[in-house]
Amino acid sequence: MSTPVTRSASYDLLKLPDYIVGEIISPSTHRYDRSTKRDVYAREHIGYYWIVDPVDRLIEVYESVDGRWVLVLTVRDDLRVSLVPFDEITFDLGRLWT
Repeated sequence: MSTPVTRSASYDLLKLPDYIVGEIISPSTHRYDRSTKRDVYAREHIGYYWIVDPVDRLIEVYESVDGRWVLVLTVRDDLRVSLVPFDEITFDLGRLWT
């Protein structure tokens, strides 16, 4: 028998971020990930799209604005970063590449 999950009274669904997709690209799929798949995510009302490129050691963060992707941030190498929509969480980007 499972125990039901309870949430505190301060839990506010309106403060949760929009849906997010993180895509780890490879040399063989980068064109498809940056075009066809990105267009599908916009059509399906995904709020944020992260492209993680382990070869170039970078992350591009896009936000959907009126159905179009807007590049919000590009981070690379070993920086300590916070990425939208999770601004309150900071992590060492370099840990992704090791």
